[in-house]
Formats: sequence, structure tokens, C-alpha cells
Amino acid sequence: MKKMKVLLVDSDVKEPSDVIDAFARQDLSLSVVADGQTAFDMLMRKPYNLVIADYDAPQLNGPALLQRIKAVSTALPVVIVSAAARVEMAVEAMKLGAHDFMAKPFNIDAIKALCALAANNGTPKQKTDGGDRYAIITQNTTMMS
Repeated sequence: MKKMKVLLVDSDVKEPSDVIDAFARQDLSLSVVADGQTAFDMLMRKPYNLVIADYDAPQLNGPALLQRIKAVSTALPVVIVSAAARVEMAVEAMKLGAHDFMAKPFNIDAIKALCALAANNGTPKQKTDGGDRYAIITQNTTMMS
């Protein structure tokens, strides 16, 4: 099976870190960059299955990066993350086309959910409670509890 490629845009992640180790345990190929512009440049040269971008990334913040990505590829799932997560930030990200919004720091369950997202080509598995009218579409475990 082909390894999923994840691009993480976060100036706070230093190698080695728990985040990088957790992604490696999920058998993903993880590239880490410190700013949004570098991330966009990499996306133009090499395909990825998932982008995780910090809302406050330098040079090109998460929402701006998301807009550029969606102008090129509407199918690539982008998750916006923030250590200072607020409802307004999540609403903005979702309106711009983010696949999900997550609070930092990551936990292992969140990383597993992101891996499942990448493995399903950005399409979350929809769970229903018997009725097919409504489905849970978020992968954010905090929002599901």
C-alpha cells in the first residue's frame, strides 16, 4: 500500500517531536514546514494527501494558504489548527473550505482521525445512528464527545 503524504505547516514543531513520532507510528510520510509560503511552493511541486496548517503560520497564514490551495485543488483536504482556537476562527476556516478545524496541541486520537482522513482521500467515513438523514462528518474527536 502506498504511504500517505501529509504536509504539516507549523512553526512550533521541531524535530524530533511527539507530533512527528505520532505521525510516523501511523505509517505516514510527514513533511514539516515552518511557513505557509513554503508549504504552497511544495504543494506546487509535489502531491500530498492532506495538509494540516496552523491558523497563525508566518508569511502565509492558515486561511490564506487554504484559499490558495482551494483555487488550485478543491479535492485536497486541508485541516486548520490553532493553539488559540476560537469559534470565529473555526467558522472562517470552514467557510473557506477547510475540511476540519482542530485545537492544538494534538492528541493521539486526533492524529489517528487525520490519518483516517488521508487514507480515505479526504472523505470522512460517515456514521449514522440508524436514520440516514443526518451523519457525523467531523473528524475532530473533541467535537464528537
